[in-house]
Amino acid sequence: MKGKEHWIRKKGDIKLFLWQKPAAGAPKGTILFVHGSSMASQPTFDLQVPGRPDSSAMDWFAARGFDTWYDGQRGLRPLGQDRGRSTATSPNGADDLAAATDYISATTGAKKLLVYGISSGALRAALFAQRHPERVARLALDAFVWTGEGSPTLAERKKRLPEFSAKNRRPIDRAFVHSIFERDHPGTADKATIEAFADAILALDDSVPTGTYVDMCSKLPLVDPAKITVPTHRHARRVRRHRRRRRPARVLQAAAATRQAVHGDGRASRTRASSRRTT
Repeated sequence: MKGKEHWIRKKGDIKLFLWQKPAAGAPKGTILFVHGSSMASQPTFDLQVPGRPDSSAMDWFAARGFDTWYDGQRGLRPLGQDRGRSTATSPNGADDLAAATDYISATTGAKKLLVYGISSGALRAALFAQRHPERVARLALDAFVWTGEGSPTLAERKKRLPEFSAKNRRPIDRAFVHSIFERDHPGTADKATIEAFADAILALDDSVPTGTYVDMCSKLPLVDPAKITVPTHRHARRVRRHRRRRRPARVLQAAAATRQAVHGDGRASRTRASSRRTT
């Protein structure tokens, strides 16, 4: 399925990249995907794996009648700005989502979007929805971190906070990508998909911005759940055979039927589902 590049220029030298895979015919809705800290949007939402249909969440939704878009975070390719000087944080990421939705609305006429964010992308998406509820039809938060309390991953990450705070970027390599899948539930991911994912990430970047790591290690909470007024679904990770490319489908479908509030340690209290702990 063919996609289309879009570029936005903000004040100064900030350029934002958007990728669109449109629906065939009149769209049923418009989805904006928001990626996490350690890789660009293309590997996360538009991954192509030979012999594995539906690896791309964008293709899956576009084939079912949705106009699909993803944002490009500052400091990640293919953005042409000075990557070493760019500071990507959750607050300015939410600002960039506002600029992206302005552009999408002007380009397509869509006024309210279905917004899906994963990991630190969920943090940016939630902050955007808090600031601009009039632009969000439904919000899906996958692996969302609110206060971070009780998270072993963040506890380990905080040990390197001085390092992350001292520079704008941190290196990534294939071993780092593998660690994403091995950290919590080793052996639950498909090897071919892991390697395709790593290939796609490392073809774009060998380092990524540190700003969202600093946010999650030292500045939480950044979001006030009481101020998120749009229908919201929070999805927590579970031990199961990994289906990373298809998970957005389940989460967005649940967002269509669920409204929830997030409580103190990063748990969700739902009207139609049981609570699960965020890690």
